[in-house]
Amino acid sequence: MTETLRNFAEIGIAIAGFSAIASALRSRVSGSWSENDRLALLSLLETSALVVFFALIPQVLGQIVSSESVLWASSNLVYAAVHSLHYVVQARRVLSHTEPSEAPRPVSRSTGWVLFLGGILLIAAQIVFAIRGDLEWLRFVYLLVLTWHTCVAGVMFGGLVLRSLRSGAA
Repeated sequence: MTETLRNFAEIGIAIAGFSAIASALRSRVSGSWSENDRLALLSLLETSALVVFFALIPQVLGQIVSSESVLWASSNLVYAAVHSLHYVVQARRVLSHTEPSEAPRPVSRSTGWVLFLGGILLIAAQIVFAIRGDLEWLRFVYLLVLTWHTCVAGVMFGGLVLRSLRSGAA
């Protein structure tokens, strides 16, 4: 399991590092960033940071928690709490604008809803399985949420690069 978590951390670091490529590409092509592009880059970096942080948490907690069930239940609850807080921060960013039509969006409205609802379901699963305490399910849900965030960061990176390339072609 340690090897799997280490792989997730490395992928998260790689995606965050590759965002520098998107940033350099965007700066070279157009020289400026729109509010949507800045928000997309910030969301990408935050999501990558979540992946790295939560790939390392079970390894750190494992040093102070002796029971594996308690380790994975605690890791899931901490992940669910931080994931929920991340949603609140994201919502405040978007809602801080007076006109909803002016609010910057890192992704399309439909993609945003899919990501939001998927994340809510994963947070709920983490809480339910942390309460139930089944060790296999605790591990599975934890890895599922890490996979979710890794894939979301990858999609965000791809979207950012495509936006940069489209703006360069225009």
